[in-house]
Amino acid sequence: MKSYLDILERLGYVMPNELGVSLILNSLNEDYDQFVQNYNMHMGKTIDELHAMLKLYEKGIPKKAETPAVLAIREGKIQKDKKNHEGKK
Repeated sequence: MKSYLDILERLGYVMPNELGVSLILNSLNEDYDQFVQNYNMHMGKTIDELHAMLKLYEKGIPKKAETPAVLAIREGKIQKDKKNHEGKK
């Protein structure tokens, strides 16, 4: 998000600090809820200071267990319901 604000600044559109901070804080997921609450109690930081604080906070967030994205398929065989086929014999 900070990179977008930097690009806007290079293009000549300087976003007010309060708006930039609000955009950044609102874009964070629930892992950062405690950080956002703490930040709101100690307002007045610049975007660069906020960025440094977020990088430091991110190091302390526990990593979530990775969920396998692909399910294993047994060599292309399709498992059929045995109840439907037992009566057809």
